[in-house]
Amino acid sequence: MHDFDAPLDRKNTDCVKWDSLEKTYGSADLIPLWLADPDYSPLIDVRATAFRMLELVETLLPREFHRSRGRRFLHYYCDNF
Repeated sequence: MHDFDAPLDRKNTDCVKWDSLEKTYGSADLIPLWLADPDYSPLIDVRATAFRMLELVETLLPREFHRSRGRRFLHYYCDNF
């Protein structure tokens, strides 16, 4: 079972909800009261699932092409999780 009470600090990760408070409202000491999906850690292992999916892809391109694309995608989008 997933632990939704486990803390996940999203500050200083380019998260709009937390990192734009001072710019938007003039103070960083505010608590945003809206809920966003990234406030919780993923229920699945995103990296393992993505690489497993890439292994199942049948294509004319070499398998390493898809692995390198997957690594780049995960590095760009998932390193903050």
